[in-house]
Amino acid sequence: MLLQRKKMCSGCCGIFEKIADDVWFTSKEAADYLNITPAYLRNLTYQGRVPVCKIGRNNRYLQSELRDLLLKTKKGGSCGY
Repeated sequence: MLLQRKKMCSGCCGIFEKIADDVWFTSKEAADYLNITPAYLRNLTYQGRVPVCKIGRNNRYLQSELRDLLLKTKKGGSCGY
């Protein structure tokens, strides 16, 4: 029984372990990390441009998703080329 349960769960456990090990930010912390105001973060969240997890009445943001968002939206600069 235990082996069957483990076998069924093998596909999703990696995802949950990654999320559990990641750093979660509050709205204020996420805004500071992105170097924007909390109000602008709320606007981006409501527009669906920033991934968010709603826990009760509070928004929580994964650091890895915010980092990916920052890397995806690079602008300007030659980066040494």
